[in-house]
Amino acid sequence: MPFTVSGSLILAIAFFVALFHQKWSYALSVFFIPFTATAVANTDFGDGAALQVPTAVGAIWMIQQAFFILRRDYKFARLSGSFMLLLFLGVAIVSAVVMPLWIDGAIAVRYPSLDFFEETPLTFRGQNVTQTGYLAFGVLFALFVGNHARKADLLRASLRVYVISGAFVALWGIYQFIVYRLSLPYPEVLFNNSIDPSVLGALKQEFRALELRRLTSVQVGPYALSKYLLTVLSVLAAHVVTGVPLLRPRVDFAVLLLVVTTLVLSTSFSAYIGIVALGVLFLLITPVLRLRRVLEATTLGLILALTIFYVAWVSSPGFVTAFERIVLEKFGSSSAGERWLSVVIATEYFEMYPLLGLGFGTTFCHDTVVFLLVNVGIIGFTAFFFAVIIPFRKAMVRIIVMRDHFRMHPTLYATCLSIIISFGLMIFLDLFTGFTFVYLHFWFWLGMLMAIATLTEPREKDRYGIATQEA
Repeated sequence: MPFTVSGSLILAIAFFVALFHQKWSYALSVFFIPFTATAVANTDFGDGAALQVPTAVGAIWMIQQAFFILRRDYKFARLSGSFMLLLFLGVAIVSAVVMPLWIDGAIAVRYPSLDFFEETPLTFRGQNVTQTGYLAFGVLFALFVGNHARKADLLRASLRVYVISGAFVALWGIYQFIVYRLSLPYPEVLFNNSIDPSVLGALKQEFRALELRRLTSVQVGPYALSKYLLTVLSVLAAHVVTGVPLLRPRVDFAVLLLVVTTLVLSTSFSAYIGIVALGVLFLLITPVLRLRRVLEATTLGLILALTIFYVAWVSSPGFVTAFERIVLEKFGSSSAGERWLSVVIATEYFEMYPLLGLGFGTTFCHDTVVFLLVNVGIIGFTAFFFAVIIPFRKAMVRIIVMRDHFRMHPTLYATCLSIIISFGLMIFLDLFTGFTFVYLHFWFWLGMLMAIATLTEPREKDRYGIATQEA
């Protein structure tokens, strides 16, 4: 298993911090969440696999936290929705093992392609183990994040690190665009050194008619980059509309400009839909939360995005071609047809095995609801639904209570609002593009949502349930 230079350096830093600067270990794990294309080590197992930096750094932090808990330095809190989340994980593990063994080749799983027909007999495979492993790691990460960040100051610190990381990702994406535009060599060895087929496929994706690659930055592909940066944009937008700076006013604006620029240049359909959806979401919640500056901020944001789009359109012929082929031809392309076909096929399989599905990790579908139904059945889907809705409901109750007393807790209000908006937008995009359980940013936001619902262990609370003094 050959180790990469950049991955080994990051791993060494993570170990050093965990041993000698424990308080920074969490910040490091949050910062490296988006580095999904960066490998600590590569292996030729199967078609090629890699130990990703987010997994390695996150595992080091969680081991450190588990050691503190065993040493009884602090207790693991009972987070809102944690029981249902663990129940969902249990159902997924049972289905991943039991259903493939029970079916044992009685049916064949079809690959959703319009170009060729391929079916594989459904048996217990290594894919069931690896996919369930990703899920288990993500669930544990969410629980550890929720337990660690359940104090107001740590919630806000988490957002700051997440946005700083987003600024780096956006800046690296812009650098990538400039390098491609000038036909200069791109240093893939730094942050795009994973040999995982999904990473190589995204990074090497070129249009035959022109010398252009789509932006991936440190992510596995344009779709993953856009989903991640949209959550960063949500955090910054929430602070703009509340008038509460996250870093500093000018720094917030600079990062927002970087993020919007990268999203526009990504030529990702999800990025464009996400920008519009974020504006609509803010307009919809304004009457409920009585936000100010929403209309102005939404208008200025759309103008900014359109301006960047116009400059890219005029200055880069490759960007024009990429936009036409990826976005304008999206619904008529084979990609759109295959996405719809994956939903149809998965629905048929779910109707055959409705209780536990085919087994977690058996098949993929570009729709989160159908994906969960076909992989873990009604039982697993119900557990996941309540694992999300319980903390989300409690978080909404808290934000509505704080709405009427914004001047008392403006920073906490902006923090909670940004978390709710980011998680809501992420769920909305996943509904139409697929469950991104293999990426830690999903579990990070679920953990942050749980932290809001279980905010702090206070000695005293005011009559609105907001901590006035932390233990």
